[in-house]
Amino acid sequence: MIKPTVGPIIGHTTTNHARIFVRGEAQNSAPVFAGIRYRQSGHEQWLNSVFARLTHLQDMSDVIALNNLAADTEYEYQAGWFSTQSTEHTAESLQELPLQWPQELYRLRTRSGAAGTPRAYFVGSCRYLRMTAGIPSAPQQGDRIFASMTQLAKQADPPVSAVLMTGDQIYADDLNFFAPDREYQQILAKYRAAFSQPHISRLMANVSTYMILDDHEIKDNWPNKKSSADEALYKNAITAYELYQASHSPAFELLDDGQISRIPNHYWYQFADGDIEWFVTDSRTRRNLSADDRRMLDAEQEHALCQWLIHSPRPGQAGGYQRDVLSRRQTGRE
Repeated sequence: MIKPTVGPIIGHTTTNHARIFVRGEAQNSAPVFAGIRYRQSGHEQWLNSVFARLTHLQDMSDVIALNNLAADTEYEYQAGWFSTQSTEHTAESLQELPLQWPQELYRLRTRSGAAGTPRAYFVGSCRYLRMTAGIPSAPQQGDRIFASMTQLAKQADPPVSAVLMTGDQIYADDLNFFAPDREYQQILAKYRAAFSQPHISRLMANVSTYMILDDHEIKDNWPNKKSSADEALYKNAITAYELYQASHSPAFELLDDGQISRIPNHYWYQFADGDIEWFVTDSRTRRNLSADDRRMLDAEQEHALCQWLIHSPRPGQAGGYQRDVLSRRQTGRE
């Protein structure tokens, strides 16, 4: 097996469930699979290995769901991808392959449902990485902050529950005045470069990461500067966003069979961590600029947010503070 070309990225994590994004690489016409195996930290016996078929439709990536985990428990896992000559593999036959897993161990911790437990988070935005002729320019300058975050996460007490990336994880328009990226493959290349830098990659492989888009994933000051020529741009940008940011978030529903749905109903979402709740809003794709109904959140999302604020079963002081911070960040910043 080969180390992922992007990832692993730990996404939405609950008391018994975790989502991990992994990307491989196409091998001509040979079938390609991604795999994850995991065990409780300190145990020698690996639990189930979980595999996913990778295709060009998802840029050779997928999100693997780990289910039936124990609450408030640290797991260690390995992730990789491989190709085969056989097109007839099943979930059972993949388990029998004599795979040599990449040696690097990653760790994830499931959530605790206990109330009153102190929790810590990283919250930030605007991860700028300029690309010139498809090559990152001085990527180490933007990546070094994630080295500091990774070191802090190792020492933090209470442990860091999650990283919240609240917009502009890439800048599709970094060369806005000359040649902004508009094509699908150009935008995908931005994500691959941004998320595969060594320090951010290490952080996201070991700490749950939640993301939401802002304007630069599409175009500066979107949708205020949207033009009639931007329909293809929006489709390309939002498809790439779904693959690399939304796919491992709660925006994609967990189905009864333990798999993750392929189509989100919307990009805003909620998640809980003990007695702390988060409501992550989408103030870009649901913004209305019309004079007679001007709003940053559409009516459906605003109603859901208000109902959540009114009826939240976790009204503790910490939860209220976190709700206020993220609501103001996503509804009040241009």
